[in-house]
This record gives sequence, structure tokens and C-alpha cells, in this order.
Amino acid sequence: MIYRTALASRGQITLPKEIREKFGIKEGDQIHFVVTGDTIRLKVVPRMGIEELFERLPGAEVPYPGAEKERAVMRARHLKRREKR
Repeated sequence: MIYRTALASRGQITLPKEIREKFGIKEGDQIHFVVTGDTIRLKVVPRMGIEELFERLPGAEVPYPGAEKERAVMRARHLKRREKR
């Protein structure tokens, strides 16, 4: 199927709703433009969840502890910095 859209004055395009829904594209998603000769392909860059990002960190041998634990660690670091002042 072929979809058509127009280029706006600021160089923006709108992806048709059917395409956004089919590929699960949401506001803020990154899209790569792959140029081969005179062809342009769009490639959606998948978002990684915090768990996947954590697992990719060097030395991350333990699973992601969860958002609540992460917040507790960040609060403790913040309080420690405040005490040093």
C-alpha cells in the first residue's frame, strides 16, 4: 500500500495514522533515515526499557532491582551530598 503526505514549511512530515498504529510508533520515538542511492527508508529505533538498559551496563551481573529500589538509592545519594555541604 502507498501512503502520501506533504512536507511542511519547517521540513516536517506527518506519518499517517495507519502506519503509526501498525508499527507502534509513538510521540518521541526515534526514527532513522537510511539513504541508499535515490531511496529513503525510515527505520524506527526501538526503545529499551530500564531493565534492558541496566543489563547492558558493564559489570551488571545482577538483574535490575526495580524502580522503587532505584529511587531509594538516588534519595540516599542526594541526602549524602546535602550532608557534605
